[in-house]
Amino acid sequence: MQGHVGELAGLERDPWTKLIAYYRCSGRGMGIADDGEAYELSSAIRLKATDDQRPEVVRALREKLAGEGFKITSNEPGSADQPAWDFEAVHEPDRYTVRAGKAKPGQGVAVVVTLPCQAPPTAAGSPAPTATI
Repeated sequence: MQGHVGELAGLERDPWTKLIAYYRCSGRGMGIADDGEAYELSSAIRLKATDDQRPEVVRALREKLAGEGFKITSNEPGSADQPAWDFEAVHEPDRYTVRAGKAKPGQGVAVVVTLPCQAPPTAAGSPAPTATI
């Protein structure tokens, strides 16, 4: 999905920014899922964009995802020091979510894709979180 979002935006991914985490499912507390616990897979990337390009990139992503059947919720942009997600897009048939925005000046456009709650693998516990920064 992240590659698809990058293609929709027409932008390259920043190869140095990638975060994958396995969080507890909604309603089951906060934080990283324990071994054997159901989890939501969340994966973050950053798209390369200048500060001048950012508003148009976010607008275009929102429109293109809406055109693909995503339900869009707009959010307040926040401040330069504490940016917020510009929008959240939910693909209801598959129940996965795309959030875009939330990058400080000079940091492009952040995108997070979250899959719905998953059962842990039967042979082992939930996968360990990884990060590349």
